Amino acid sequence: MRTSRPDSAPDFLLSRASGSVRTQGSAETFTDAFEAVDRLKSGQVPMVVGALPFERDTAAALTVPKRIIREEGPLEPHAYYRNGTCLARVAGFDPEPEEHRRRVEAAVATINASKLEKVVLARAVDIAFAKPVDPLLVAARLIDLSYHRDGFAADLTPAGYPGTMLVGSSPEVLIKKQGSTVTAFPLAGSAARQKDKARDYLACMWSPRSDPDWREN
Repeated sequence: MRTSRPDSAPDFLLSRASGSVRTQGSAETFTDAFEAVDRLKSGQVPMVVGALPFERDTAAALTVPKRIIREEGPLEPHAYYRNGTCLARVAGFDPEPEEHRRRVEAAVATINASKLEKVVLARAVDIAFAKPVDPLLVAARLIDLSYHRDGFAADLTPAGYPGTMLVGSSPEVLIKKQGSTVTAFPLAGSAARQKDKARDYLACMWSPRSDPDWREN
């Protein structure tokens, strides 16, 4: 792993087309999400960043950052990462492609023969890197390759995984509050990309006014 990171390298980052944030340092950490919520509600801490586990009895990785850098648009990865190399190969699938295809066919057949309208099928793809890689380099690649420059990276040290980061890229937003407006942008599926920009936008974007589950307060 390259060790000479730039001074601006974050411990946490979230890149969105509508605005982004990077943080550095740790003033305090939490493994209990409810404790972090209480501290936020009381105004004792200005911000908490990190990752939450799927299982409630598993430790969270939440941090009160020492430094917060906000930007109006998506993040532009540092030249250090844009010039870095990231050699990797696909090491395995779970399930294997043929089994995944069979599951898709079964799901389509079930939808056609029943009242079922939607099935979410997922598979894991294992990636092997040629050499140890900086997770922030992976995050930079994901941001650059994302249609809307979405990306995130969270330090999992508070949860007992020192030196480990959770990295990904998704346009999904569970919940967002801005002023008196609360919005949600949940996704559970994918759409084929279109060469025509207008058709691609319609295929990939979600309109809250067309979704009965959307609420604004």
